[in-house]
Amino acid sequence: KRIGVEPKLYLSAVHTLRELLYKAICNALPVGSEREAAVAALDKLLLFDVTLVFETYIRSMVSEIEMAKEKSERYARSMEDKVRERTQQLEELSRTDSLTGLLNVRYLEETVTKALRSAQRRAEPVSAVYIDVNDFKAVNDTQGHQKGDEILRVVGSAIKAIARIEDSSFRYGGDEFCVILVNCRAEQARTEFVDRLNEKIAQNLETVSLSCGVAQTGPNEYVEAGTLIRLADENMYANKQEFKAKRDAKGKTPGT
Repeated sequence: KRIGVEPKLYLSAVHTLRELLYKAICNALPVGSEREAAVAALDKLLLFDVTLVFETYIRSMVSEIEMAKEKSERYARSMEDKVRERTQQLEELSRTDSLTGLLNVRYLEETVTKALRSAQRRAEPVSAVYIDVNDFKAVNDTQGHQKGDEILRVVGSAIKAIARIEDSSFRYGGDEFCVILVNCRAEQARTEFVDRLNEKIAQNLETVSLSCGVAQTGPNEYVEAGTLIRLADENMYANKQEFKAKRDAKGKTPGT
């Protein structure tokens, strides 16, 4: 096999060798028990040789098959790992907003529903924070969409930096964001999340401010996911109206 000889050629050579040796024995020994014993010994020797060669050949073939099988299995496992990794990447991309890196809004209600069910089992409060960038349209109109995208990225990074691992942060759309804070009361959401977020935004974006609304559900009674988000949105709108009123009042102040 190593020198590329087919098994049938080997067997043909062995057969030819036997015939040659048989003739040599017949010429060397007279008819009788001694010749018969020599021929029988020759047949045993050749059978042993053929058996040894073919057992080795078969073991070699089996070994190659096993190696090929192992190689194929390794390749299959490697492909499975690559497919699994790529699938996870695609799932992550489908769940993530490409601009801010926050979760996509399409999974918001599903995520909130799961959070509420878990909170009900543990009798814990859940708070939603709805966030809007003040005067964002004016920024896009006067400074361009590239500046607007930069602001959204900074806001997204600030939200991710402040939110806990167990919280879920979403870009709701445009310049609006929503954060679900598990095991968190409304007052905690305002002091430990909203206040810190405003401070971080002030440090990174001096001319940008946020309007935030907080809504809590549980631990005694729980509203549906959509209702919790709507309440937070309504509170955000009320906060935005306060911001506009203060800005307008400041603009009307003599000397300003």
